[in-house]
Amino acid sequence: MPAGHPAPQPTPHPTPQPPLLFDTIGYDAPSRRIRKVINGTGSMDCTYHYYLDGQRVIEEHDGSDNLLKQYVWGLGYVDEAVQTAINSDP
Repeated sequence: MPAGHPAPQPTPHPTPQPPLLFDTIGYDAPSRRIRKVINGTGSMDCTYHYYLDGQRVIEEHDGSDNLLKQYVWGLGYVDEAVQTAINSDP
């Protein structure tokens, strides 16, 4: 290396950053979850709306209000799920 010239430095490469994934949960006045928004997944970003009967979710819809799931609950216990119907073609 000739005198007076600095040694070559390696070119820094930026460290790849993982995608920023987050969700936002919406609640009503009695603190029941009524909405969930997922962002940062690219084409998998989505919104869910939950419709309740008391404390129980009875329907789940997407951001376009298409029905995704319906829940039927028993009368014996708070968490007694009797049936879950999934709409495979919203």
